[in-house]
Amino acid sequence: MLRRVLPTRCAVCGAWPCHNGGTPWCAACHAQAVAKPPRCPRCALHLAQPHQPHACTRWLHASAAALDYAFAWRDLVLAFKTEPQLAWAPAWAQLMYQAALRGQLSLRQARWWLPIPMAAARLRQRGFNHAWVLAQALAQHTGGQSHLHPHLLQRTLDDQQQHRRSSRQRLAAATAWHVAQPEAVAGQRVVLIDDIMTTGATLDTAAHCLLEAGAAQVDALVLARAPLA
Repeated sequence: MLRRVLPTRCAVCGAWPCHNGGTPWCAACHAQAVAKPPRCPRCALHLAQPHQPHACTRWLHASAAALDYAFAWRDLVLAFKTEPQLAWAPAWAQLMYQAALRGQLSLRQARWWLPIPMAAARLRQRGFNHAWVLAQALAQHTGGQSHLHPHLLQRTLDDQQQHRRSSRQRLAAATAWHVAQPEAVAGQRVVLIDDIMTTGATLDTAAHCLLEAGAAQVDALVLARAPLA
């Protein structure tokens, strides 16, 4: 409430005052973040040219990303991931919802929104799952939380932090998923929610697990997409 009535600095560029509907960043930074080249509809990578070849996802039907995990948003996204910046969740969710609309990814048509679960050790240490926080904030844009299910998708491997793995290790580790209630996803459309999509391996193999459990279609919506190295 105070952010809406009191002037603040933009968390991205530092401009003063920052007035953008209560968000922590100014309107100019917001416009710059969303005014990017088209993204691949499957893996959400930016495409410099139409039909530019790249290593795409295999099992995800569609993906949408709000931001690039790069300057000048990287530090803010990382702070949300590692620090208790939960008050920013509604602003992040607004960006994600707009990205879903731009990418023609229908959240309302999905039966389930499933946040990517955290490793148990990390969840105990941090005290919250950022993907679940984002999913709850997103639900406010569609009139409720009836589509959310925090435990339908579960991890079965919990040995190492994801950012320390190589691309090959990410792919191997990301196969360790379990659907707690296959009958709940059978014939249904599912949207996976996460904060950062790096190589796409985690989301893609989670999608594979859900499809094997009977899901009709699996999409992904993320806050930030890492660019090609």
